[in-house]
Amino acid sequence: MINKKLGDGIEIIFPYNAINSSLNSNFHNKDKYQIVFFGCHGKGSEKHTDVIKNYLNNHQITPDFFLLNGDNFYDSGVENTESPLFKTCFETPYAKHFTSQFFFPILGNHDYGEFFLGGLKNLLLFRKNRSSPQAQVQYSTKSKNWYMPGFYYSIKDSNHIFELFCIDSNTILFHEKQQEWLKNKVTNSKAKWKILVSHHPLVTNGHHASEPDVIGLHNFINENFQKNSNPNLKFNLFIAAHEHNNQVLIDSVHSYQIIVGNCSSKKPAHVNKKQNTLYCSAEPNDFSFGLLTLSKDNIICDIKGNKSNYNFDYDKIKNLQKNVSPIKFNQPDIIKNSSIINTSIYLNPDLSLSLDERKIYLQYLYDEIEMSSLHWNQYSYLGIFARRYDELKKIDQLLVNAKLYVKNFNQIKESNIPWLELWTVVENLYVYISDMHYYCLKINEDHEKKNKKSKRQEALQNLENRIYGIYNIFYYILIHFYRSKNIPENLIHEQALSDLYKFEAYCNRCRIEKGYRTIKKLKYYIGHKKR
Repeated sequence: MINKKLGDGIEIIFPYNAINSSLNSNFHNKDKYQIVFFGCHGKGSEKHTDVIKNYLNNHQITPDFFLLNGDNFYDSGVENTESPLFKTCFETPYAKHFTSQFFFPILGNHDYGEFFLGGLKNLLLFRKNRSSPQAQVQYSTKSKNWYMPGFYYSIKDSNHIFELFCIDSNTILFHEKQQEWLKNKVTNSKAKWKILVSHHPLVTNGHHASEPDVIGLHNFINENFQKNSNPNLKFNLFIAAHEHNNQVLIDSVHSYQIIVGNCSSKKPAHVNKKQNTLYCSAEPNDFSFGLLTLSKDNIICDIKGNKSNYNFDYDKIKNLQKNVSPIKFNQPDIIKNSSIINTSIYLNPDLSLSLDERKIYLQYLYDEIEMSSLHWNQYSYLGIFARRYDELKKIDQLLVNAKLYVKNFNQIKESNIPWLELWTVVENLYVYISDMHYYCLKINEDHEKKNKKSKRQEALQNLENRIYGIYNIFYYILIHFYRSKNIPENLIHEQALSDLYKFEAYCNRCRIEKGYRTIKKLKYYIGHKKR
């Protein structure tokens, strides 16, 4: 077992001698550090490693360490430290080729599970999650190269050139302890360069732009750091992934962000080049990476790959970019309240909810439906292609009706919502959601029969994934309803599922009466298990 300190908020200082002295013997006081970083690499492609190795060898560069920006293991993280994915996705493609370097990972959304879609809501609802982010921390004691001391931690050098603040962007919006740690660390840092390392970007021109986690993180960082009057609370640079492309961006408060996520065999995601984009690339088979060079005088970042080639010079760009307009998200009209969830409330599904927290569940329902509507409007291509399907129009109307139903109920009930009324909300709202799911399946089935591919299918799949999230909210409302009735714990979960199936049976009967035929029985994804 390797002697490594573990725990949230651990501070790693170079030179670092607490680990095996044969590793990273080049950690001594320096005036320049070079760091390789990338994210969304969870397929473990050796083609990616070849690109990195060839570039480093050709330029005679020995990096001081690697940063792994999350989504370390596709598609559902790892279950324990014995997972074979540690070998296939890390040891074989990366560690065996860079035996003298540390790899410092952070967590991405896929490290929490395949269907981890919405930060707070999914942490609450996917209680029986087969993936274990903690296993990635514990693996530090088994691997010579892998070192993830905690869910969040910092890395700095003893000469105060840089400090990296590595956060868990999946949880920070509602994790008060992590928020306070970050504020204190940044305030007290003596480093010339303060760099935030997260999986989710703060700004992006890719298809994740309107996600609550992305916009919520942007608002949290700007309000507490970049727009703060205290100059010690400002970051110089942000490093992220999440998008399967590469972007260099500047926003309205002159914050610079570098996204490197086009490094696996997964298809790169489209990115829109806008006026606040200094660089963007989404080429297939790029297998790219970032090389960060930190000195007392400047920050240099090279983005390299089979097709990527960009040099970011912090000092030069800062002098050139004096007046820029605010960055425009893909979805500029997104409702602010649905994207900021920076409360410190963590609802344990094993505890009874207070009356106020029942109100929060209603807000979760509204937020999830609102995000479903925004994504559907953005990706359904309804403005480009003729509406040939009546079902498309019905999905539009169902989203509107579902949103209005929850919004009106939420406005009427200021407080003191009995569990029975919340159960009734689920029963009534289920009809809208079930019909939406039905029409998604019907359109996809029609396409499959005709062997037809449509650009709408991506939108339908996205909406279906959101619907699974809503089913989970329904499920846990029912769980708490039956707990309030003192039903034995071993019967509660089956009773909640039984209710969902009864609601679905009712919806099927109604559709049959209207002349619709029944499609395959709908599946629920509760705790990542098909039920």
